[in-house]
Amino acid sequence: MSKPIKIIFYIFGSIILLYSILLIPLPDNKVKAGADNTPFVWDKNDFWKELEIAFNNYRSIGCDSLSNNIDSSLLSFSMTVDSMNLRQKLIDDLYFDRLEFSMFALSPLIAACTEKAMDFIEMNMQLRTLVKRQSVNWDMSDKATRDRLYRLIYGSRAAVEEIMLQIPESQRPAWLRGISEPSDTRSARLNGVIIYSGDILVSRGGAPTSALISRGNDYPGNFSHVAFAYVDTNNVLQFVESQIETGVIITNTNEYLNDTKLRILLLRPRYDLLKREYNTNLPDEAVQIAYEETLRRHI
Repeated sequence: MSKPIKIIFYIFGSIILLYSILLIPLPDNKVKAGADNTPFVWDKNDFWKELEIAFNNYRSIGCDSLSNNIDSSLLSFSMTVDSMNLRQKLIDDLYFDRLEFSMFALSPLIAACTEKAMDFIEMNMQLRTLVKRQSVNWDMSDKATRDRLYRLIYGSRAAVEEIMLQIPESQRPAWLRGISEPSDTRSARLNGVIIYSGDILVSRGGAPTSALISRGNDYPGNFSHVAFAYVDTNNVLQFVESQIETGVIITNTNEYLNDTKLRILLLRPRYDLLKREYNTNLPDEAVQIAYEETLRRHI
């Protein structure tokens, strides 16, 4: 092939290549629409600032001068919580607004004077239990319902955790105990707490990724990790959990607790629901499958 023909061939080939490149569609730079959900927003910045100012004022006044105020406020809050027992309430009932306000308004007073902190915390545990009972017949497909439940359940947790930070470490309880739900599965003890096979433990890790997992959703939460409790026939407690670096693994209690956990919440299926809908040994059957599958292959 002569040199002029080669040059023409290369030029023609380059034109075809350039034309082919131009045919490639440009990337779609439009912002993709996400789920049609509106993230929850408290929209209470002014109220939070008022609570902070109140906390500092209470600290400067001193607990001796606030003793009567604390007792009367605790009594009022307790009566408000107890009144939830009287009847089933709709989610737009103004009672829930009063309950939420009462809970948050009392929080800086208790945080400044922590002698009655456990009384307040126990009332919040009762509040959570009663709200869950109220919510059994609520429509969870409705956003207003989910918002209401989040405000009460997460809000009470946030208030309690802020108060816990003010309690001297030597007086701070290791666990906050909820309802002692019964179980028919094998059990073991961990730091004085009875854990049954099939229990679920959710926790918050210390890595930035854990913060993203726990906070990066429509309803920001406190947890980023989940583990299945497995109690073998010798009543030895182990955990089936997943790690980013290794996949699904089985860990013992030391390994589980030595991995950074800023908080742990123990969950257990309601016994009456298991008995009515399934069988009371179902949690153990589920974790048994997970345990054996983890031993059998890499996940």
